[in-house]
Amino acid sequence: GHVTTARDLALICNEAMKNASFREVVSTAKVMIPATNLSPERKYASTNKLLYDTKTKLVVNGVERTPKYEGILGIKTGETSTAGLCVVAAAEREGTSLLAVVLDAPDKDARFADSIALLDYGFDNYYTYEAIKDGTIVDKVAVKGSSKLKVGAVVPGGYFITLPKEASASLVTSKIQLKEQLKAPMKKGDQLGTIAFYLAGDKVGETPISAVEDVKSGGPWTAFG
Repeated sequence: GHVTTARDLALICNEAMKNASFREVVSTAKVMIPATNLSPERKYASTNKLLYDTKTKLVVNGVERTPKYEGILGIKTGETSTAGLCVVAAAEREGTSLLAVVLDAPDKDARFADSIALLDYGFDNYYTYEAIKDGTIVDKVAVKGSSKLKVGAVVPGGYFITLPKEASASLVTSKIQLKEQLKAPMKKGDQLGTIAFYLAGDKVGETPISAVEDVKSGGPWTAFG
């Protein structure tokens, strides 16, 4: 009963790629293991041909090319009797990172051809837009019973959204939704609400906003403020 989906694998790998050690391992094309008292020196190559292979011939959308892909970051090939031949591939170009998942390919090289087709489609049709820079105060929010009139609201780490190539980032709008009953005391990083982003009326992203600093409780008179 153990099953998974392409989307599940995309979510897992997207999270794993936030780890620097993981990124280093999955982007390694070849490795040399030094000799020991029991074994001679050994050289291994990754099974992910997108990292290095400039010899194998593939046909992608009717065009012959080799597996090595510009901007490739990894990630992993796989094979089981039920899932077939699989690969999760990630690449980055001009600040846009994409991830493609191929399951049950007809042969080992077809999974790379399909990954290239998917990644090409993504880079040809979409781009990444930095909607909020790290540390930007997006609003100043009143907190009941606090020693300050208002506290700054930020998006930790900033926020990026994916847009179609034909869409101008100038058309992106945002809307802040605050939590009800924001009360002091409050710690830096406590969530104040969310900020959502829209393109032509359609929501294209949403992320939490949080307090930029600690907020202490005020004196008795703050109850009237």
